[in-house]
Amino acid sequence: MERREFLGWVGTGMVAGSLPVAIAACTPNNDSNSDTDSSSPLPLASSTIDSEGFIALGAVTDLEERGFLYDSQANIIVVRNGATFSALNPTCTHHQCPVEWDLAVAMLSCPCHGSKFATDGTVVTGPATENLASYIQVKAVDNMVWVKPS
Repeated sequence: MERREFLGWVGTGMVAGSLPVAIAACTPNNDSNSDTDSSSPLPLASSTIDSEGFIALGAVTDLEERGFLYDSQANIIVVRNGATFSALNPTCTHHQCPVEWDLAVAMLSCPCHGSKFATDGTVVTGPATENLASYIQVKAVDNMVWVKPS
């Protein structure tokens, strides 16, 4: 084997060996840690749908205690917005990372690039330029929060 051929094979091996690392570095980190953070969206055990198409997301008392309710199947997060509730799609409009509720500042934060959203879903801090999608129909009945996806 000639020196050029050998160096060609070594170079190819180095590129092929580093490819998985490069792909992993460019992939959004959606892994959840084993240590559960109270600000991270936690999926509810199951969703109940009523005859009008409203989904039960959880108890009002749980929302008051944790600051949010989250349903992973419907991809809806509910937070208090003053005297009312806001039901939002918790997917950041910048690079589609899942936003997290930050109880300390009462905002939704994107852990990927630092965008922050108010409780009504409007952008407070970029790089996101578009508001979070919201669900208009939210109601509280018998200590249960109900949202109608539209």
